[in-house]
Amino acid sequence: TSLGYPPTNIRKNDFALTAQLQLTSKLQLAVGNYLSVYKPDAQIEDPNVLAQYSTAPNVPGAAPVALVHVGKTRVHYDPHLGLLYRPSRDLALRATAGSSITMPYASIISGIDRVDLPNGANSQTYTLTHANPDLLPETQRSYDLGGDLRLHDGGLLSADVYDITIYNAFAANTLPLSGAALTTAQTVAPSAAGGYFINRTINVGELRAYGLELSLAKNPALGFGYRLTGSLQRAYFDKIPQSVYLAGQSSLISGKQLDGLNGSISVPYAKAYAEARYAFPYDGLITFGADYEGNNNSTYGPPFTLFNMTMRYALAKTYPVQIAIDNFFNLNTGSTLGRALLNQGSQTVRFGCNATGTICSNSGSAKSLQFVYPRNVRIQISRKI
Repeated sequence: TSLGYPPTNIRKNDFALTAQLQLTSKLQLAVGNYLSVYKPDAQIEDPNVLAQYSTAPNVPGAAPVALVHVGKTRVHYDPHLGLLYRPSRDLALRATAGSSITMPYASIISGIDRVDLPNGANSQTYTLTHANPDLLPETQRSYDLGGDLRLHDGGLLSADVYDITIYNAFAANTLPLSGAALTTAQTVAPSAAGGYFINRTINVGELRAYGLELSLAKNPALGFGYRLTGSLQRAYFDKIPQSVYLAGQSSLISGKQLDGLNGSISVPYAKAYAEARYAFPYDGLITFGADYEGNNNSTYGPPFTLFNMTMRYALAKTYPVQIAIDNFFNLNTGSTLGRALLNQGSQTVRFGCNATGTICSNSGSAKSLQFVYPRNVRIQISRKI
């Protein structure tokens, strides 16, 4: 159907009680208590009407649009705790822990069934995309340890290590059709040589993320400054049930770093940025920086570094002129703009099981090497009043 999503109302009420306590001259405690009430009012096609039109003498696939309201209220409690310890005027140590909740968005819990008919682009498969009003909210638990140290030259050194676990993580799932739904699909699209499937967003196991972040920065009003940042990070799904793979091989695998498939973003194992800067009177500034993207980056290729620079100078003290250049050396990781190199990128692992879950296997598929945006020059003239 080409119809849009029906009116969907998602109400979220939050109740919070927070406090910040100075326990001693050097130790500060922050506490928070949050109670979230999630109440969705979704609309989906009436399953009774669909069932009625799946058998004779009615015509399968010709059921009228009849919507019913569905939704279940859920309540979640999220405590927060933070400690800040200052042993000296130049050092601060931090520790935080807490949880939160993420509600499903309307288009995955509400809507009319959408059909992708067999064609050459989808390997002659029939796919019924179905809303999932029973989808649970994601819940998150996070921990962080960190500290900040002021250096003798005025710079600030910061470090953090974090651990995040998301429970009931959202993921798209495709399973073979069966029963009355399969009979209807075979009547509507008898040419689906690639099979008949149903697709919906479900809750799967956990989504884990942990890493280390470092930064060193000095940004004086006049003179030489710098900024250095770096991170090591892991992000992956965990404890995924075997039923997720019953429709065939999938790149959604427990323990595999997120690489941009299944709607996720690519999470490089390592990232870093370095910048030197010099500020002079009347809002003048010169910067030169380098952005490093490690393995598992968004190009699906090897690590790369992009350089940038900024120059700003005030004409007649009231007209700042700024020139900013991204990708200064015009690095090209793939091919020209709009064209990627086929099968020159990383190898993606896939895992799958047969319909009964008794035979499981894995394989690999090559990804195309993607380009980064070419050199970009921006000129800005402003007027100070």
